[in-house]
Amino acid sequence: LLLNKATDIIVFISLHKELHKLSSLRNSLQGLLFGASLLSYCSMQYLFSIVLYGDYVSLQIASIISFFFLLCFMSVVIFALLSVTKLEKRRSDNEILQRTNEMMEQNYQRMHEDVHQNARLLHDFHHHSAAIRELAAQKKTDEIIDYIDSMLSTSYEAIEFCNCGCDIINAVINCKALEARSSHIEFQYHVDFHEPTNLKPVDICAVLANQIENALEACEKIEDPDKRIVRVEIRQRNGFALFKVMNTVRENPFRYEDKLLTTKTDTSRMHGLGLKNISDIARKYSGSMQTKYQDGMFISTVLLCFSPE
Repeated sequence: LLLNKATDIIVFISLHKELHKLSSLRNSLQGLLFGASLLSYCSMQYLFSIVLYGDYVSLQIASIISFFFLLCFMSVVIFALLSVTKLEKRRSDNEILQRTNEMMEQNYQRMHEDVHQNARLLHDFHHHSAAIRELAAQKKTDEIIDYIDSMLSTSYEAIEFCNCGCDIINAVINCKALEARSSHIEFQYHVDFHEPTNLKPVDICAVLANQIENALEACEKIEDPDKRIVRVEIRQRNGFALFKVMNTVRENPFRYEDKLLTTKTDTSRMHGLGLKNISDIARKYSGSMQTKYQDGMFISTVLLCFSPE
């Protein structure tokens, strides 16, 4: 009895700071927890009494009850593991969905800004045309040449937006293209994705965004800006979708080991699911993922199978 009470006191002292967390449970769960705890306590007391004072038959009953509790415990553990896995999957999907929404919003904002920029350029063009016409009417050839030279010296940077018919691919390509330009990385893409598919937008974003993000990160480590190159190729044909990203790298990433390890240290931003989870998405669509190093380029290829909608 003293040993039992001493154990209770030690357990209470060790866990009393965590007991308040139980108040966050719903009343129904608190009632279920109380019932399970009470049943476990009564059952263990009964088992102890059988072990101490029972006969052979009672010991057999105690063994059966113990086995039953062991099965219940294993069932609870399996259920908890499945629940944790489901919660992690839901959290990953929510992160990808959040990233997708952010890219879609940024893409539409930039397209809106580009439309306004074109409108301003068109408005300025009318003024320039009127000025040149007036100078031409006065036959001031030298002034016209100077005026045109001043116009040509003004740089107007046009942004070519991806418009392949898939909103999420457009958003990812356009956002990453602007990121590449700000990091002085040559960004090239070829997209042929015109047919609607059953591929989930969050899965497309998870694959493509992480491929390009890894490529941009590798290029940023190259000291010479002229050698920073990222090429993206997206195609669909005969029920297959191909996502291929090639980028220059400072050194062979497979030089020391076959598996790639992340080198990202900035925890303030989401870096995506990583190569392993991209491979999981590929298996989800009965596809495959391959990575290789060839001629100074790191090549990531993801193949997904889809059904036309």
